[in-house]
Amino acid sequence: WESSYVMALYCMQHPEIISGRGLEVGSGVGVGGILSMIGAGLASGSTEQSVSSGYQSVEDIANKPVVDDEENGEENLMAPVPQTLTKVVMTDSHENLINKCLDNLNRVSFPVSKAEVDVLDWNMRISNDKRDRFDFIIGCECAYYFPLVAPLARTVAYTLKSSPYDRQINEQFVRGRFLHFGPQHRESINDLKRKLESGYRMNTRMEEIVLEHIQLVPLIIDSLEDANAQMREEVEGETGGFVEYQNIDATKHFALVGYHNEDYDGSNGDYFFPAETGKEASYSDSSQELDYGTETE
Repeated sequence: WESSYVMALYCMQHPEIISGRGLEVGSGVGVGGILSMIGAGLASGSTEQSVSSGYQSVEDIANKPVVDDEENGEENLMAPVPQTLTKVVMTDSHENLINKCLDNLNRVSFPVSKAEVDVLDWNMRISNDKRDRFDFIIGCECAYYFPLVAPLARTVAYTLKSSPYDRQINEQFVRGRFLHFGPQHRESINDLKRKLESGYRMNTRMEEIVLEHIQLVPLIIDSLEDANAQMREEVEGETGGFVEYQNIDATKHFALVGYHNEDYDGSNGDYFFPAETGKEASYSDSSQELDYGTETE
């Protein structure tokens, strides 16, 4: 999916999201999730191999000197995921895809302690060990047709960490975030947004993202030496930092961002979520205020 690249670039722009324990829904063969973890690690400047005091821009990463693998040592050849990532659980309902995802994790030398794969069927009951569990949930092109919307929304609502109101700071403390990426033309993203709001009382917003496709001018070379000389010229020559391109296309995508209502406490979902109580239609009517959730003094 093209949205996999959008998700990876978004995580690279907002690496603070990839922290704690994460869940990827609809991982497939794992390309989007793996790129997102590595992108966040590179942009954070704080990975398993290096520690930095702050986030890096794309320019900072590009200007970083390349160190030979022999100098790094074999222990430093793991994929550069964020130090703040506890573990990401990459899931799909098809076991054959999960096996390919595991193969891809091994190919990029993803740190073993930082990832696991699991079969997750959105239509099945959420096990207790996954409820109120994850600091972030990511996915792309998961709600690509309407019948998937309701089970996906339920899975997200029950597995995402609650975000209670903090009386000490007098504001909501967002502990868990859900991010879903898809092309602008995919109407089911709006259906997912409405379901999260009306069925599970989650706070949501949509962000528009423009993905540019840059088609470079073909490089015709006669030998590997010519190729290396050409690359050095592009990086170090008088026109360093510039390459020729022949076309730019752009496609629009949406990032759906969501987090829980402050009255959801992580264990009262069966009574708090309108989709579970049969009162979703009433909650969708803004003229009627319903009293769900935990009492406050």
